[in-house]
Amino acid sequence: MLTKRGLPWLKQIKESHGSVALTTMVQVEAINSSGVYYIADNEKTKESKHVDSELCLENLVSLVVPKDEIKNRDEKIYSLEEIKDVQSKLMLIAGKAESGKDEVDQFNQVFEGILRVSKLYLQLCEVGEINYITWKKEFQCSKNEGCREMLLKNIDETCETMENELKEWEKTVNDKRHKCYSLNHFTMKQILNLRKELAKACIGQVPVDELPLQTFMLLEAVNKTIDPLLLANVLRTIIPENSIKLTEDSFKDEQKYFASDIEGKRTLPENVEEEVDIIQPKKRRRMNSLETLTSAKETLENMSMTLVNTEDYLLAALQHCGRRATKADLITWVVSHENDEDETVKMLCEEARKNPRLSDLVSVFEPEGQTVNDEEMIEFKREIESPKIVPKPDKPYVDNREDTYLTLEIVAAILEKLSKSESDYFRRKLPSALKEGEPNLLLVPK
Repeated sequence: MLTKRGLPWLKQIKESHGSVALTTMVQVEAINSSGVYYIADNEKTKESKHVDSELCLENLVSLVVPKDEIKNRDEKIYSLEEIKDVQSKLMLIAGKAESGKDEVDQFNQVFEGILRVSKLYLQLCEVGEINYITWKKEFQCSKNEGCREMLLKNIDETCETMENELKEWEKTVNDKRHKCYSLNHFTMKQILNLRKELAKACIGQVPVDELPLQTFMLLEAVNKTIDPLLLANVLRTIIPENSIKLTEDSFKDEQKYFASDIEGKRTLPENVEEEVDIIQPKKRRRMNSLETLTSAKETLENMSMTLVNTEDYLLAALQHCGRRATKADLITWVVSHENDEDETVKMLCEEARKNPRLSDLVSVFEPEGQTVNDEEMIEFKREIESPKIVPKPDKPYVDNREDTYLTLEIVAAILEKLSKSESDYFRRKLPSALKEGEPNLLLVPK
């Protein structure tokens, strides 16, 4: 009696199961005959109601089955979730679908290939391969046997190409990270952001001081004192042919970037003697200082002056004026102090010899020291003309369909320059109790 009472329910289940099987097979046949798979097509993914901005499989793949008036079928757009739902139903009715086994096999083969292509595309985007950021692809299904084989071959070839490009790009990135340590501070997504934003500044699309705050926050990883002027100078150094600009206000008041300590910007004391110019390398600055010193000495020796020791007077002038002093500054000081007491000159001369920042210049006048000759100047010039920075490629920019990016080599060179320039810029001011250039004793209590 209990079995008989449940017969209507069993009949209903059988009918519904048959209905699901029939509906699913109709869908699969329509997909296999005229469906079009779209990968990374934003318009199609919007139509399938997946508009999430995050790049993932769910909003990457869509399937469109066009309208068929003969079969009285409306256009149908499937999201990835709906395609998977069709595949799940096929698994449930597999035993009942022997008559349509070829259709089921074709659907599964194509769909698995589409998923494989999509996953490779995601990986390429994640590692910052810009050629794939605007990439999109469509695969047309067909009833024709020859077209079906071509479709599967096309999917396999696309996967093979993407796999090779992924391996090649990953190797390139790893090599660059190995050579340029500064790149290791950033994820590939962050590097891609820097490549895009800095390119805008280099081609003049955006003034450097109007770049997004996020860009400067990222660059703080390699230079804590980063600011628009510093960045603009580095970009000009790395990319000579550029359209870099600052806004009018920033251009007129560019010194504020060096004198302001607001919002964490660095402060440089007025009496800092070091050259604050990242465009001029240390080697060039040293050569200029040596040339200035030797030229001043030659001029003084040719003048009718009653100096007991020209070299001592020059060292005293150097200590007083600093290593950024010009030839005119040094000569003017010596002339104005020609009649000073020997003790004053001797004291300044001794201070110059103890000053670590002047040691390379002072050694020129030491009895057993070096002499500035043509060979040394030639060596300096050779080092200047062959700067040891990351090699620059012929083209600093690369483009895809929508945007311009800096090459990875150029970004690496910029980061290296910024990381090295931090030590050139930042100078701590010693407490008044300590004497610069002299030994200082500090007693630390237990």
